[in-house]
Amino acid sequence: MAMLSCKNKDVTVEVPKNLIDKNKFVEVLVDVNLLEGHLTNLNVNMPEIKNNSLGKYKSIFERHGIDNTTYQSSYDYYVQQDVYKEMVDSALAKLTILENKLLKVPDVKQMSLPQFRQLIIIDSMVDFLEVDSVHTREFIIDSLLSYYQKHNDKIVSIGLDSLSFHSSMMNMRKNKLLFKSITSKILEEHYND
Repeated sequence: MAMLSCKNKDVTVEVPKNLIDKNKFVEVLVDVNLLEGHLTNLNVNMPEIKNNSLGKYKSIFERHGIDNTTYQSSYDYYVQQDVYKEMVDSALAKLTILENKLLKVPDVKQMSLPQFRQLIIIDSMVDFLEVDSVHTREFIIDSLLSYYQKHNDKIVSIGLDSLSFHSSMMNMRKNKLLFKSITSKILEEHYND
C-alpha cells in the first residue's frame, strides 16, 4: 500500500491548523488507495492517463471537502505519529470489506431462449423484434434494455437478475447472428401459432 512510510524520529511536524480528523482521513486514504490501484492497472506511465489522474485526486478531495494542501499537510503530520499505523490498518480493513463485497457478486447467467420468449410474449413485443430500415438490431436491444430496466420485476419473474439480463442483451448486441437466430425463432413460432 502506497501510504506506508518510515517514521523519522528526528523530524517533528507541527499540527497543521487544517488537520483532517483521523476518521475522515482514513476514508480519504481508502479512496486514494482505490484510485491508485485503478491507475496502476491503467499504466500511469502513459502521459495522457497521468494528466487525467490529477483530476481524479481532485474529485476525491472535493468529495471529502478538502484540498490537496490540506491532504498533504495532514498526511505529513499523521505519517510521523504513532497513530498512523492504526489508521492504515483501519483503511486496509475497509478496503478488505469492499473487496469481499465485490467477490460476492452473483454469477452472471445467460438468458435462455424460453426466458427471452416468455418476456417478449408477456409484454406483447413480438412485432417489435422485426428488424427493418427504421428499427435496427441495436435500436431494438437498447429499447428492450431501457424498458426492462424500468420493469425489473418482469426480469425477476423469469428467474433472472438485472445483471444477467443486461449481460445477455449485450451479448446479442455484439453478436448479430445470435440476435437474428433468437428473434427468428420467436417470430417463426409466433406466426406459426
